[in-house]
Amino acid sequence: MAKPANRWRSRSCTRQRARLHARRVTGKVVGQVGPGHSVEEILTDYPYLEREDVMQAIRYAAWRAEEREVMLGNA
Repeated sequence: MAKPANRWRSRSCTRQRARLHARRVTGKVVGQVGPGHSVEEILTDYPYLEREDVMQAIRYAAWRAEEREVMLGNA
């Protein structure tokens, strides 16, 4: 799976601030999705988010949680 585009990055933000914002939004969204809240409920709780923000946060969380196998040399 390819890394999702960072929708939250703007010209006025530094990359570091944009990454921090993306992580905070992702944490909030995943914290709501886990207990079973719908996208509509999340949008009601966080009116500054758009539907695409929520979907992007879920895609980002899935990408970060993706399992990777790393082959190690013989010990």
